[in-house]
Amino acid sequence: MEVIKEFPIGRLKIETKNNKIIKIVEVKEPITNTNDELLNRVIRELNEYFIGKRKDFSFSVELTGTEFEKTVLRHLMDVAYGNLTSYSELAENVKSKTYSRAVARVVANNQLLIIVPCHRVVRKDGNIGGFRLGEENKRYLLNLEKKFA
Repeated sequence: MEVIKEFPIGRLKIETKNNKIIKIVEVKEPITNTNDELLNRVIRELNEYFIGKRKDFSFSVELTGTEFEKTVLRHLMDVAYGNLTSYSELAENVKSKTYSRAVARVVANNQLLIIVPCHRVVRKDGNIGGFRLGEENKRYLLNLEKKFA
C-alpha cells in the first residue's frame, strides 16, 4: 500500500509491505489519501516530527539492499535526534574505515527519508554535505532537530 502526502520538505510517498514501512521518498505525483491504519499512523507521526513533538517513531521498517547497505542503514538509525555524524565516523562504526565513499553512496540512496536519518550525516570538515532533497531541506531538518533536541 502507499500514500502520497505533502510535508514541509516536499511531497513524500510512503509505501508499506507486510505491516512494515519499506519506502519514504520524494515524488512529484499528486497527493493521495488512504484508509490504511499503518499509513495514517506514519503520516500522523511524521507530522508530529515536523512540529517538534516526536523524536522517535513507533512503526517497523524493512531495510533493503546488500548486507553492507543494511548495516550502514542500521548504524545510521542509531544516530540520535539532534545529533550529527560524519561519513567517515559512520564508516568506522560499520568497521569499514576505508570505505567512506561507499558509505556515502548508501546514505545518498536512502529510501527511508527521516526514519533512517541521512540528513544527520555531514562532512568531516563540518560542511553540511549533500542531501537528496537539497541543502535547504537538510538545513531545515537539522535546525528543527536542534531547536527541539
